[in-house]
Amino acid sequence: MAGRFIVFEGVDGCGKSTQARRFVDWLNMTGKRAIYTRHPGATLIGAELRGLTAGREVDANTKALLFAADNSAFINQILIPHLGSDTWVIGDRNNFISSLAYQIADGCSLLQLEHIHAATCTDPPKIDALLIFSVTPEVATARRASRSQEGKDIYEDKMNRREYFSRVALAYDTMASGDPHGWLPKFVRSKPIAINGDRPEDEVFESVKIAISRMT
Repeated sequence: MAGRFIVFEGVDGCGKSTQARRFVDWLNMTGKRAIYTRHPGATLIGAELRGLTAGREVDANTKALLFAADNSAFINQILIPHLGSDTWVIGDRNNFISSLAYQIADGCSLLQLEHIHAATCTDPPKIDALLIFSVTPEVATARRASRSQEGKDIYEDKMNRREYFSRVALAYDTMASGDPHGWLPKFVRSKPIAINGDRPEDEVFESVKIAISRMT
């Protein structure tokens, strides 16, 4: 039994967190060792980062640097040790991938992101399967509105603005359909898997299991 690194990505409210947690539970029930990780937040630095940036206007470059620092800590403190012990690491986001959508939507350039991530981490373990969930603005807004305060994301207010939501969603759609920047192969072993997150939860979960079984 070998460890795997699986990442669930998409706009806030797409259902990725629910599916990531369900997948961890399912893996553990089938006899594999699996852990759920949240980005940022899997490390102490990441947990502090969520509180530090909540409700504050932080420029795009600074935020990208903070997320990259958290990612470096995650790789060295959590990802590498668990993969080495044959554990599946399930990421509710990944700071490398989220930066392509959120930091660029905030105004950071691709070149800046490349410099930032190159400075904080070289040759990280690659993602074995990247799932990108799509969802309509209406469904995403309704899901975010139903969350408890504890479950709210640091981008909650921005995502309620249709123009900002569209920029982030377009970035994810672009990654899922072709990756014109050629950035993903540095971090992902194979082409991303597009998942329609608008469907009922059980139906989406069946798609998740089928998609990952084909790639791993």
